[in-house]
Amino acid sequence: MSIACALINHYQPPMTRSKLEDEEIGAQIMQLRQQKNKIQLLLEENNLIRRFSLWEMINHTEIIDGFPIMTQDDLGDLAFGVFQLKRARSYAEERRSTTNLTSAVAYSVHRCKIIPNLIRIPTQSAHSNRATYHPTIHFTDQAIIGWWCDCFTGARFLGCCSHIASAI
Repeated sequence: MSIACALINHYQPPMTRSKLEDEEIGAQIMQLRQQKNKIQLLLEENNLIRRFSLWEMINHTEIIDGFPIMTQDDLGDLAFGVFQLKRARSYAEERRSTTNLTSAVAYSVHRCKIIPNLIRIPTQSAHSNRATYHPTIHFTDQAIIGWWCDCFTGARFLGCCSHIASAI
């Protein structure tokens, strides 16, 4: 097997080539990997993770005008790839009970009472019926400032978990 791989590597052209933005992404990763998740710190400082009384359920139309418009490329950059976006689609399909996502998907949106541009969308785990995660998103009308989720991988900010991608 190793001989076959060596021959392929020697005589075949590479499957992909480096892009200009690859170095930028690498530099961004190196810069961000030492930082703490600022949204998690904000939630902990204001005791917002477990205090459900500080969140109010709203209709998504109340925040839609203040939420940033994002392209497919923006979402890919946010998720650092397509895996989370594919999982996000399956979460949305599960909420709609169909694969046709041309109309609105019914998400329960909760807005923070003390930080109005901080929302969270309770999401059922795909692996356990008993677990509900709370992807939390901080935003302006121009950009997503940050995110945090209480799932196993949700505290990262180099990419996002599928719950965050689905909520956005």
